[in-house]
Amino acid sequence: MECKYGTFRTSGIAKFVRFLFLSLNIEHFCGQSTVGYMLQELKELRKSTSEDNALDSTYGRIIVTIKRQSKNRVAMALNTLCWLTKARRTLTIEELRIAVSIVPNSSELKEDFLADWMVLTDICASLVVIDDNGTIRLAHFTVQEYLLRRNEIPAGADSTLAIACTTHLA
Repeated sequence: MECKYGTFRTSGIAKFVRFLFLSLNIEHFCGQSTVGYMLQELKELRKSTSEDNALDSTYGRIIVTIKRQSKNRVAMALNTLCWLTKARRTLTIEELRIAVSIVPNSSELKEDFLADWMVLTDICASLVVIDDNGTIRLAHFTVQEYLLRRNEIPAGADSTLAIACTTHLA
């Protein structure tokens, strides 16, 4: 890649982060109602990327979008992000569906609360992806870093997840 200071190589990780940044923002731009609003959002993006970490501002916007959903969708989205952030291994879609569907103070899994996998990806607004092998994960390791650094994962998350695991095992 060439710039005014000479030629340099871009690492594979840097290229992927740029691709991730672009793909997360394209969806946002396409959601605008007019060209004028698209241009306005592009100006805001340029301003935010020059002031701080570009991915942080994008993740922040996505979190705001998630929190504007209905109360139950917000709770399930944050629960999903919590499980994917705190899990010690990659979860299958079915494992996550069950994990986020456990109702507190219940001794059994209630089928009526079992989340559809498409809903889980939709409510998390591009922060989660499903792999070809049937696992679901955060879109990039920087999502986990952002969620933990910005305290988007509740402080008592570990105990909440432990209770959910115990409930499921019972």
